Amino acid sequence: MRFPWGVKLLLGIVTAVVLAAVGLGIYIGDSPSESRAVRLDQQRVRDLQGIDRAVKDYWEENEELPQTLDALKDAPARVRTVSDPVTGERYEYRALEGSNYELCAVFETDSSKGRFGSEPAFAGGRWAHGEGRVCFGEDAKPEEPPGPR
Repeated sequence: MRFPWGVKLLLGIVTAVVLAAVGLGIYIGDSPSESRAVRLDQQRVRDLQGIDRAVKDYWEENEELPQTLDALKDAPARVRTVSDPVTGERYEYRALEGSNYELCAVFETDSSKGRFGSEPAFAGGRWAHGEGRVCFGEDAKPEEPPGPR
């Protein structure tokens, strides 16, 4: 059976539009591996936030920093995990002078890189990070509320 010239043209146009839409979708959206890397980095940030909260709670209760992450297992704000979700390696924690400490993790992505004007996760915020090993300097002392002016 032969198709008329108009039907062939219409089928060609529809095929081109479908292929263009699929290609654009792949280009605009992240690949599955990129999406997975972003999700894992978001998990790492949530883990560090939990550790940060537990260190601050420990400081409030003991007026000193814990010497290791193991000291946090009895902290009021229980730490869900102290290990990287992929490697199983423990996040780095180091007590510094006074109430200052450092939390470090290895990230797969750069949080400042969004596509097409989208706001990437944690971009520009306190937990913004580049790719690779990143350390966050923290202070366990509670911030003083602003007083009357």
